Amino acid sequence: MKYILSLFILFLTLISFAQREHHADLAFSFGKNSNTLSGNVVKNFKLLKSEKLHLGVGARVGYFQGIDVSYLTAPAKHKKNEDGIDTIIISKPLLISINISLNASYHFSPEWSVGCNVDAVGFTFGKKKDSDYYPSKASQEETPARKYISNTQVKVSQNNFLLIGNNNKGTIYSEVFVRYTYQQRYNLKVGYSFITTEYSSKNRIGHDGNYRFRNSSGQVMIGFGYSFI
Repeated sequence: MKYILSLFILFLTLISFAQREHHADLAFSFGKNSNTLSGNVVKNFKLLKSEKLHLGVGARVGYFQGIDVSYLTAPAKHKKNEDGIDTIIISKPLLISINISLNASYHFSPEWSVGCNVDAVGFTFGKKKDSDYYPSKASQEETPARKYISNTQVKVSQNNFLLIGNNNKGTIYSEVFVRYTYQQRYNLKVGYSFITTEYSSKNRIGHDGNYRFRNSSGQVMIGFGYSFI
């Protein structure tokens, strides 16, 4: 704990003297049966003597939509049993998220850089949707047995938390990318985004009383950015 606290104090000391860089970007990503539009406004701190390493925080708004998207049992404690992973299918999921993002990039030259970012905490909004529930093997073996349910209502999980892997909750975006600055303030980026979205049922319809269901999807991403400083 003392070691972590010392590193945190050191980081705060470094960024207090570091030059700052502000930018905003708009990105579109698309996958097999879903796509995402997101905007990220970031405040970075230029670290190292060369100022090539940029670390910072931002605010991201994301718009996710899809067609016939499968959502699987979400909580980590239920994922341990593969036979107990249920599925719901939502015909047209649509949601909007607002998250604080953590950002990092390394600038090889004034033109080229690589980077990554991930959402940390925030909120999600969206209308309730009808879904079809498909019980897992373990669900069908329960007493009484769980059966297929059509048009069962689900709602978006409103609170987003980055807790690593299957412990994550809500809607979390992350990106890895290559960025090219073609003018002093304008840039393009291409890369890959990984997006998780989550819905929950009103009743505990899933195996072992589960009510949370998550979709995780990878998408090809392209974006346009503008640097303020």
